[in-house]
Amino acid sequence: MSAADRGDRTEGGADGDSQPLYVQNVIAVSGFAYGTIGADIHVHGADGLPLYLLAAWQRTMDTDPGWLRELPSRMLNARRAVVPFTGRHDELARLREWRDGDGARLGVRWLYGPGGQGKSRLAARFADESAEAGWKVVVAFHGPDADPIPPGSQDLRPAGATGVLLIVDYADRWLTTNLTWLLKNALLHQSGVPTRVLMLGRTMDELPQLRGILDTYQAGVSVQPLPALPADGADRGAMFTAARDAFAAVYRLPDAAAVRPPLALHGTEFGLTLAVHMAALVAVDARATGSAPPADRSGLTMYLLDRERLHWARLYGDGANAGQDGNGFRTPPEVMNRAVYAAVLTGTLSRAAGTAVLDRLRLPDPPDVLNDHTSCYPPAAADASTGPAAPTATAAPTTPIPDQVLEPLYPDRLAEDFLALTVPGHRLAYPPQPWAVPDTSSLLTRHGPERAPAPWTPRAVTFLLSAAQHWEHLGPQHLYPLLLADPRLAVDAGSAALTVLAGLPDVVPVLEAVEPHLPPDRHTDLDPGIAAVIGRLTEHLLRRTRDPNDRALLHTRLATRQSHAGLHRQALENSVQAVACLRGPAEEDPAQYLPDLSNALANLGVCRSVLGQAAEALEATEEAVLLARRHAAEHPAARRPGAPQADLSRPLSNLVHHRLATGRLDEALEAARQAVDLCRDLSDADPDGYRPAYARALVNAGIALFESGHRADAVEAGRTALAVYRGLAADSPDRFDPEFATSLVTVANHLWGMGRGAEALGVAATAVGIRRRLARANPDAFRPALARALTALGVYQRAAGRDDEALTTAEEAVRQWRELVAANPALHEEFLAAALSNLGNRLAAAARPEEALTATEEALTATEEAVLILDRRAATGRAVDRDSFAIALNNLGNRLAAVNRPEAALDTSRKAVEIYLVLVGEHPAAYEPALARALANLGIRWAQLGFLRKGLDATEEAVRIQQALAAANPEAFTTDLRRFTYNRDALRAELAERSPRPR
Repeated sequence: MSAADRGDRTEGGADGDSQPLYVQNVIAVSGFAYGTIGADIHVHGADGLPLYLLAAWQRTMDTDPGWLRELPSRMLNARRAVVPFTGRHDELARLREWRDGDGARLGVRWLYGPGGQGKSRLAARFADESAEAGWKVVVAFHGPDADPIPPGSQDLRPAGATGVLLIVDYADRWLTTNLTWLLKNALLHQSGVPTRVLMLGRTMDELPQLRGILDTYQAGVSVQPLPALPADGADRGAMFTAARDAFAAVYRLPDAAAVRPPLALHGTEFGLTLAVHMAALVAVDARATGSAPPADRSGLTMYLLDRERLHWARLYGDGANAGQDGNGFRTPPEVMNRAVYAAVLTGTLSRAAGTAVLDRLRLPDPPDVLNDHTSCYPPAAADASTGPAAPTATAAPTTPIPDQVLEPLYPDRLAEDFLALTVPGHRLAYPPQPWAVPDTSSLLTRHGPERAPAPWTPRAVTFLLSAAQHWEHLGPQHLYPLLLADPRLAVDAGSAALTVLAGLPDVVPVLEAVEPHLPPDRHTDLDPGIAAVIGRLTEHLLRRTRDPNDRALLHTRLATRQSHAGLHRQALENSVQAVACLRGPAEEDPAQYLPDLSNALANLGVCRSVLGQAAEALEATEEAVLLARRHAAEHPAARRPGAPQADLSRPLSNLVHHRLATGRLDEALEAARQAVDLCRDLSDADPDGYRPAYARALVNAGIALFESGHRADAVEAGRTALAVYRGLAADSPDRFDPEFATSLVTVANHLWGMGRGAEALGVAATAVGIRRRLARANPDAFRPALARALTALGVYQRAAGRDDEALTTAEEAVRQWRELVAANPALHEEFLAAALSNLGNRLAAAARPEEALTATEEALTATEEAVLILDRRAATGRAVDRDSFAIALNNLGNRLAAVNRPEAALDTSRKAVEIYLVLVGEHPAAYEPALARALANLGIRWAQLGFLRKGLDATEEAVRIQQALAAANPEAFTTDLRRFTYNRDALRAELAERSPRPR
């Protein structure tokens, strides 16, 4: 670990900045103008489309009952709030408590539960209550599938409000990038304005990706599950009664009490709020029409879908007889059925895109079909949730936005069932359509010279996969053949879709077709889904082969994918299995199997290292190098690029890291030189194959050189590696951005060690930017790297005099490490200690006069916690652990002195010096600079207690060491030499002043 990772010794001042209060931002796209006051608009750079839309919350307004009766499913749309809010009193109380009692200025609550559980209704009720309580309530709509809002300006200023509440529905479906930009919006970061963000999702799987971003803003993050309705209580009955009465009012049904709930109401399938509402709606509609209501969940679904079809037929019949005014409903029900099916797959589109969709399907008269579809399914902007005018009978609630068409069927679960029932293969009494499969294929067909996927591909594939989870005929009979014909569709759909696909039954042939289209190396956005696919395939293939080499390769491949996805413990388990598979064959046939065993051991070493098992990692890697060398010696004819011996480059480079981690500096430096020489030769012969290996070898060599005291050489090696990685990342960012960021962090540390702080700050800031983006996409894999980069960045910011930024960065680093330590203390607590030690320094440096006492105590607390952690680790005897402990002790000495505990400060500083005296005896070049700083601090501690002679002795020793260092490397050590010399001269002068003068 680098010095900047572990701690720092700099002190300094503070600065600040200011921003304007309000700015109006306006954007116009395709004739649609949208503006905000008091908030940002974030757009795609290429096409100028907003990543999301913000709108002020409007209370739900009444919708015409006649229009609702035309299509009963309209009453299930949570936006229309036909049913008054019922039940969920405890959940609503928890939301109020969070809103009013969260201590953080910015609080985020993730409310989650299955589709149909009532999340949107609960959020709407909470929004209404919050508005009544004086909060400014704002709604966010996702960009790619955002519900359109009326053109114009949205005034989102708090204007004296109690605070700001932002509602984000379908948060689990947002692109992570877009949600990240939303969380950066100025709306959420107004000084002194309490702000709450309520995010709604079906699961909480996406929340971990956001924690790092939210920590940046010091946000309080909490979760709230929305449980199923209890089967043995009165909640379902009360909810059915409230829904029945509300629906009966729409139908003007006089005897609502005579409508009874189905006998199955307390069964498992009615645990969802949506299911209870469906039961009530169908019961009321059946009563009004003289029909017999079905009793089970599938029957309710088919009843409602039949009512959709009946409505299309009636409109067509009425429109056909409406005369020649040109305003009649012209679309036959069989054509409308296809349009509704297409809309579920594509989601809302612009009129131009909607026309292109209907052209793809060869539907007649697309303009008429779109108009008629819109009259049945108006876009969300015409919905009551945005405050439309009162509707007229048999019309949409408001005049729709002309450019928005193909609003999908709601709710989503009903739309998924509609897809499955429309596709042939089920045995229910609902008419399947022969065009459904060809239409699906047409909508997902690639077009253009680049064969790019249709823009709605992720939505369409995700909806089909979700439906396949509930309808067993959809996958094997239709979705699987579609993906077998174009396996790239699964990759185009994204990581979440791949994960769902991997969990479906009888899907292995599809996964085998998809696998060749997966990125061959790390891909930040797809890695979790790839790991799920490879995991399912590995289970299948392991059952089919007993060959040890094949089984080892399968385990190794899966371990690599799991490692990329941040599943490090699973990766270790598979790496152990791979080694076990190959040991026997390698003994029997070393010519064939030694390279494979060497590679498996190298993988095992990496997996153990990631989990903090340093000694075990070194042991595995040394064996990997030994076997690779043995194979090269026994089979010299194979020494060429691409031959098994070329694998020596990787374990040899890894060996450098593992020896450094266990304090074997001289051996690490020798391995680094060998690795660079080998990889340079291989790269010269095969640049495409071995440039990455050469860059990795240079990074490791730079670290070994720096730790061994060859700092100028370390900077040179690091810069050479950086140049190689910059080119690799430019060509393939998904693969090489992680390693590029690592090389940046390493070079920043080398520059810092050379006294070139300004350069280090710029390089480190670039690394943090890359690692933030990587951690957003895959937090399990990249949050530790981000936290390490933040720890270092805070050091460099402080040295540059940017105290406020340095404090904010140090606090963020500690928050990140605390969460990581909670999951894996053994792996991360050393880094938490380093971050705490740095935070102590930042708190002490950034304290303003009025905050000095509190900040000083906080600094002491943080540093004491760091020392406690590192005291335990130092007992291992590793040099790097003892070094970290000594750094923390030095910092603790400074903190103790600041709270007027000079004796404790002296004792702590003496312990630090004692540790460094031992380390210098083992590795002089690596630890002499730290010993000089520790001696200088000890000199100050002695002087503060009045022992000037002892203080001078320690300081003179520090000066002597530093003079030798500065002579060899003035750029790195002259600044400290001047400080130590100043302290020495001051002590000499004070001693001379106290000495008796000759008479």
